[in-house]
Amino acid sequence: MALVFLAGTASASLIGDEIGGELHFGGFGTTNFFDPATATVVDPGNEFEYLDGFSGINVDVMGDSIWIDQFLNINFDTVNEIDGGSANSWEIWITDLDWVNMPGTPLVGIAVDSNVAVNTSFDDHSIHISFAGGLLTTEGFHIHIDLRHGDGVVPEPATMALFGFGLVGLGYRRFRKS
Repeated sequence: MALVFLAGTASASLIGDEIGGELHFGGFGTTNFFDPATATVVDPGNEFEYLDGFSGINVDVMGDSIWIDQFLNINFDTVNEIDGGSANSWEIWITDLDWVNMPGTPLVGIAVDSNVAVNTSFDDHSIHISFAGGLLTTEGFHIHIDLRHGDGVVPEPATMALFGFGLVGLGYRRFRKS
């Protein structure tokens, strides 16, 4: 009966992970506008921020999701006049996503909710977001990305021991009946 209290599951989280972030605008080549370009994930708090005289972008990485927000009421037309780029040239990369409690576990899926058209892609440990074009609302953009990792629920050793004891008990009961 004491083993029941030892049973549990491990959960994956990005809290405490050191991640990378990149923000690129058209017309500026490979310049990264996030400074610093690495951060340790904390909750609550933004890991990356970009501010200029017209707008700002916040990136908040949480245990299993990412929020990206633009603020200060600017649209892509104004930005295009400044940097000579197009909406398609805005890109955000979040890299080195390693689940703290489950090292080596890959990112296997994302679910994106956004008030603007975005293109997203991902690999085992990073996410890429590019803007599909068009004007933003006067409220800026808001992107929420839920992350799914590969291994799901991981049984702990005590769980496996309980399962083993159950099988032994069933075997003993069957042996006793015969």
